Amino acid sequence: MIGGAILDIDGVLRRGSEPVPGSVNAVERMIGYGIPIVYLSNNSTRTRVRFLSDLMAMGFPEAPVVNSAYAAAEHVLRERGMSRCLVLGEDGLIDEMRMAGHQVTVAGRGLSSYKDLPMPDHEIVVVGMDRDLSYVKIADACAEIRSGAAFIATNEDPTLPIEGGMFIPGAGSVVWSLRRCTGQVPVVIGKPEIHSTMIAIKMLGIRASDILMVGDRVDTDIEAGKRCKTQVALVLTGETSDPGEVDHAVYPDLASLVDHILM
Repeated sequence: MIGGAILDIDGVLRRGSEPVPGSVNAVERMIGYGIPIVYLSNNSTRTRVRFLSDLMAMGFPEAPVVNSAYAAAEHVLRERGMSRCLVLGEDGLIDEMRMAGHQVTVAGRGLSSYKDLPMPDHEIVVVGMDRDLSYVKIADACAEIRSGAAFIATNEDPTLPIEGGMFIPGAGSVVWSLRRCTGQVPVVIGKPEIHSTMIAIKMLGIRASDILMVGDRVDTDIEAGKRCKTQVALVLTGETSDPGEVDHAVYPDLASLVDHILM
């Protein structure tokens, strides 16, 4: 029996604005059975408060949320203190950085041309998914990193699952463009790295070996769980539809997984 669960959001609980069929009831059953949960996401486009609000509007129970935006803000605070940061990302990342006390400049600075950008002067560049990405934003972040700013990435997911079985480019598409033009490899905060997952484990307050990590990606969710020594289970409602040969539990969806652990 498990003592707690860490549930990935996109691809496990929802796809875009639509809950995965049966996932709301599955989470309710887990909590009703006395299994505490934490929602965990690599998605940096929303704050934790906004994530929870969106989930609860779909019918999911209230529970703690950890995402890569919050984890990135906490990582910078822990490693460097309150810092001057250039942020390339959406409001969720910008707001979480500011709430942690960092001095934030938004990449691109509202300018229309890279020729108008000021001289680099930031300690850190933090990069996440940005659906309003522009050449000026890339040029701004590139100049800062090439001038010595530390390079932090919320995650390197290549895609994000959305409604209708579709996928859109993820944060990795932004991060890798900067890797190419700077020659620098970032510190990655989200899964499969352990930073965000360890925050979720600490929130649950129990041994990692008693926690089940549930995800839809082998290379991020499952790998993060293994690195943190949790139990792991893969569901096939998101990125992974054919897992091939694996050494961990696989279920069609979260409802099937809950049926199994509560039987």
